[in-house]
Amino acid sequence: MTDASTGEQELPSGRAARRRRARTKVGGAVAVTLVGALGGGWLWLGTPTPLVTVMSPSMEPTLGVGEIALMAKVRGTPEVGDIVQVPVPREVQRDKGYPSAVVHRIIEIKDGRVITQGDNLDSPDPFDAPLSAIDREMLTVVPGAGRMVSFVTSPFGLIWIGTGVFMFFIFPVMERKKERHEVETVETKAQLQHVVAAVADYGHHLKSHTEILIAMSQAAQDLSAVVTRLDGRIEPDA
Repeated sequence: MTDASTGEQELPSGRAARRRRARTKVGGAVAVTLVGALGGGWLWLGTPTPLVTVMSPSMEPTLGVGEIALMAKVRGTPEVGDIVQVPVPREVQRDKGYPSAVVHRIIEIKDGRVITQGDNLDSPDPFDAPLSAIDREMLTVVPGAGRMVSFVTSPFGLIWIGTGVFMFFIFPVMERKKERHEVETVETKAQLQHVVAAVADYGHHLKSHTEILIAMSQAAQDLSAVVTRLDGRIEPDA
């Protein structure tokens, strides 16, 4: 395959590197979008934990077991008919087996106290709460989302998520580092080869210069010998 921008033949490894970079960019864009959406949603809902998994049938058919109630910060004053999250007193938790909070419907507000009841229950909750303690109300219900949340928080779900994070985020980063290391290695080898070639060339020139110096020295010795012989043949004047 020929690269249209350079007209040079592109190697398979180059195509693979370009595909990996493209996947990394797409994965990064998706991650940024999801994080931004989640962050914006949390800010709009006004609560760091907007999802409540329904664990009992007390609110059926409005809320079924395994469904997710999407909660938001109460804006204004709670009213009769609203489905809200109510804190449960410790003694009720201990004596009647209630969780720390329930998502039930307000059936009465009396003397600044909120009385709630599950839609599927015959009697009100055995406790009430002050209006100031009601800070989250239900916006909507997400059918079946509880099963997804249960899967995600299960050991297999965590492994699945971890594998996805590794494949789409960590592995591309490792590949990029490997590619950079390979490029740096190739460049280093090329530089070393250039240095070796330069040293060899210098050695060749040095050898040539040394041979010239040796030849000049030999010529000087020969010339000195000739001069000595000539001096012996010339008789000094009487």
